[in-house]
Amino acid sequence: YASRTLSTAERKYGATEREALAILWATKYFRPYLEGNKIYIRSDCKALEWMRTAKDVTGRLARWAMKLSTYQIEEIKYRPGKLNANADSLSRNPLPIDDINQYEVSAIETAVNLWQNTNFLNDIKKEQEVDSKLKPIIELLKNKSTLEFNDKRNPHVLVNGLLYKIKNSKKHYNQRIVGEKHLLVIPKTMQNELLRWAHDHPTAGHGGQQKTLFRLSTRVYWKSMRKDIFNYVAACQECQQFKYKNAPTSSLMQMHLVNEP
Repeated sequence: YASRTLSTAERKYGATEREALAILWATKYFRPYLEGNKIYIRSDCKALEWMRTAKDVTGRLARWAMKLSTYQIEEIKYRPGKLNANADSLSRNPLPIDDINQYEVSAIETAVNLWQNTNFLNDIKKEQEVDSKLKPIIELLKNKSTLEFNDKRNPHVLVNGLLYKIKNSKKHYNQRIVGEKHLLVIPKTMQNELLRWAHDHPTAGHGGQQKTLFRLSTRVYWKSMRKDIFNYVAACQECQQFKYKNAPTSSLMQMHLVNEP
């Protein structure tokens, strides 16, 4: 459910216009779920039944009808207020509740417990040790001091057997406590899994390129990560199908009149 209050100007609309405004606002609010699907509208305003097929409408209602024409509205049907009880409760003050029923809520994996998942970190550790590019770095860190190694190469450190990249500050080279300067190095075989978690997971919400990049870049690192993230988000089928395109639509092409062969 969703609802909102009317603005000062909207309160001056007639009854039919206010009901039409409710439909216009609701379709825009729920647009990601409505686009590409057939829509059946129930309203306690009988005058709205004309909106889907009206032809000689002018003014504000004409503009609203044009906006609604972009959706696959199959039907706008009148439902008397006494039968429209499911929506009626949104406009009334809530009744006092005497008893509160308790429900058991099942846990879902979120961004927080993913990094605390021991199995997940163990999988990364195993894949790091067999990755063709990370294995030599791990072996050098095990055989030489971290400072000696990092004088010649990019700063890395082993913490509990996991390979981290240190960013920005040399004072963290020998630090064995993982902090905000430590980026977990992701092996090639697990990069797609991290991309799916950061973009496709229900708690990620199919964020854009910059949002997904920020979510990963504050915790992990791999070479060409920025490019991989941008390509992954750009190729996401759900985003292309349901996300609203902010780019302005092009106008219709002008007809060229030809006066000779």
